[in-house]
Amino acid sequence: MSDNSSEDEAWVPYEQRDEWQDITPVAQNDGEQAVCAIAYDERYLSTLNYFRAVLQKREVSERAWGVTTETIELNPAHYTAWVYRLELFRELGKSGEAEIEWLNGLAKDHPKNYQLWHYRESIVKSLLLVVKDDGEGEDGKKRVLKSEMGFSAEMIDEDSKNFHVWSYRQWLVSTFAAWEEELEFIESEIEKDVRNNSAWNQRYFVVVKGGTNRLPDEVIEREIRYAVEKIKLAPSNESPWTYIYGLLKRYAPEQITTTLFDAVAALVKASYSDEEPQDIVPGLMGKSAQYYRFLIDAYEMMINDQRLRLADGEGVDELLQKAIDCCDRLAVTIDPIRNAYWLYRKQTFLSSD
Repeated sequence: MSDNSSEDEAWVPYEQRDEWQDITPVAQNDGEQAVCAIAYDERYLSTLNYFRAVLQKREVSERAWGVTTETIELNPAHYTAWVYRLELFRELGKSGEAEIEWLNGLAKDHPKNYQLWHYRESIVKSLLLVVKDDGEGEDGKKRVLKSEMGFSAEMIDEDSKNFHVWSYRQWLVSTFAAWEEELEFIESEIEKDVRNNSAWNQRYFVVVKGGTNRLPDEVIEREIRYAVEKIKLAPSNESPWTYIYGLLKRYAPEQITTTLFDAVAALVKASYSDEEPQDIVPGLMGKSAQYYRFLIDAYEMMINDQRLRLADGEGVDELLQKAIDCCDRLAVTIDPIRNAYWLYRKQTFLSSD
């Protein structure tokens, strides 16, 4: 960090520094009748007064660079300081690797600071330009990617649901086309915690490669198998249910009522089996609100399909009754806190009869 760092115990007010004597500080203007003036400490006031002064002039200098360092360390959410710092980074030709090192330390103290992660993207872009100009080519890109993926993995180890870090990884993955590498990382995170909804969200992003028009059949089949295996571990865990239902609804809706429905039915059958060894707690699926929610949605799709395909709607009454029974079970026994919602869903089935 710079000599102006907030970690410098021998801090001197800017007003007393020789190199700042030509600058007139600019105080914060809260208006003549501020309702509630904030009692900033001396250090913050001094730093920000001089930050505003060089900002107004759009000064490009080492001292301007230094005051952005201290401003951000005092207030990492200061968006304008980050924008100005990026301008200075480019104009002064600063080292991207040194800046990443500074950002690493800052991220440890402020892991959920949006500006920090967005700014980091710009620095990584500059690093890519440097490795290109230096002739490192793909080896240079791989080095940058390895470093960034490694650091972000460390941050996720500290907080596995840090939205900002996961979002940053999405940018890395799409920028470097590191789809396969990320899928391996996600699987390791889900192995650690099958309920980590952030990891499941990341899996969706990676599987669809940020947004695609179609998925190969083998990918669909793989994801159904994967999700069902994780449902087996914790049937009441919403994450794999939501993940696979959402994936299929967008890319293969016909498989919700066929492949997935059959796989879930087999799982339920296995949960009540006396055969050894059992890989799911007996009867646990029958207590899962997520299981019955899935059945209701699947039955609704089957009902609509039957009505479209068959003029007499053959088989609809049986499906309606199954859906209504699921609503009753959720409303009364399994998920009574959402009683009103499940009774509403029940009424929609009754009124469609």
